[in-house]
Amino acid sequence: MDCSAIYDNMPQLTYFNHQNIDCFKEEQYHKVMTRFLDYDGLNHLGLELLNFEITGSPAHLDDLVNVFLKHQASLNSVSLNRNKLTDAFIKDLCERISGAAPNLKVVDFLHLKEANNMNFVELLKNIAKLATNSFIKVRLSGYQTYLQQKEI
Repeated sequence: MDCSAIYDNMPQLTYFNHQNIDCFKEEQYHKVMTRFLDYDGLNHLGLELLNFEITGSPAHLDDLVNVFLKHQASLNSVSLNRNKLTDAFIKDLCERISGAAPNLKVVDFLHLKEANNMNFVELLKNIAKLATNSFIKVRLSGYQTYLQQKEI
């Protein structure tokens, strides 16, 4: 099934949650992220179980950062559930959007791929840097953080 027309003609959305869609490849990701730069008011960005490695290209991170910067007044939740993330990716993302996420309330990192390679203490420290005005709820999978629970 070809879904490209959906992404070419996407309306101005305030809630976007994309989960395990086969036709959502890197090209469509870039189109969607570019579309989000055309308007204000995105409240939720969900990119769950992508069919490509979001950490695989610096351009993917650039797109994500640009959306954060554009929607900093409205973006209050982000979900990157069930993706392969790295400590370096999270650190770079948080450093680049520091101060640009004043309304961020929830960050979901549930069921991450290869989570045993992640340092969840550092992940939480990096996310905490974004909490300038209030607390940010970070959702993690208990079974993935089991070995690091004392440190967390």
